[in-house]
Amino acid sequence: MSIRHAILGLLAERPMHGYRIRKAFAERVSPLWGLTTGQVYQSLAALQRRGLVVARAERTGRRPTRRIYSATDTGQQELDRWQRAAPAACARPFREEILIRLMLLRREDAEPLSQAIAAQEREASLLLERVRHARTRRAPEEGIDVAATFLDGMTRHLEAEVANLQLFQRAIARWLAGGAAPAPPAAAQPSRQPAGS
Repeated sequence: MSIRHAILGLLAERPMHGYRIRKAFAERVSPLWGLTTGQVYQSLAALQRRGLVVARAERTGRRPTRRIYSATDTGQQELDRWQRAAPAACARPFREEILIRLMLLRREDAEPLSQAIAAQEREASLLLERVRHARTRRAPEEGIDVAATFLDGMTRHLEAEVANLQLFQRAIARWLAGGAAPAPPAAAQPSRQPAGS
């Protein structure tokens, strides 16, 4: 994912100020992406340092002066290079921290972990409902409906996340139902029996 390239691409279409960039991104992709004003201005500063965008001051009426950014020729060349390159691969799937926690789970930690997973599942389920409701927006008249594509992908991702969290909960419940953990030897440290042993 490259927010900098997204901003560069928007500026290659037409000059804009930071707030308009954020608004254009939300309109074209989705407000649910969560692009912040801070991300926009940090990205603009980085792009400007690399000579990919330039800024000019603009004042309209009594409004405060604002900076209007536009892509440079070098910026357009960078955008062309990026567009032709293979997309960056995502991190390997299903390498989640929670799997390590399950591997090292102690019985005394099972309930707090189970509660944390349940809270995470509730949050993911609420977000999933928001995403499903956001799908009611109208498709653009031309071009790819990036917002619909984003929301469809996000829906599948969240459905998988909820299913995985439920899977983790069932794994903990099965492990706890398997009987009490054996007592540690008298001279040993407190038991850190891993789940699944």
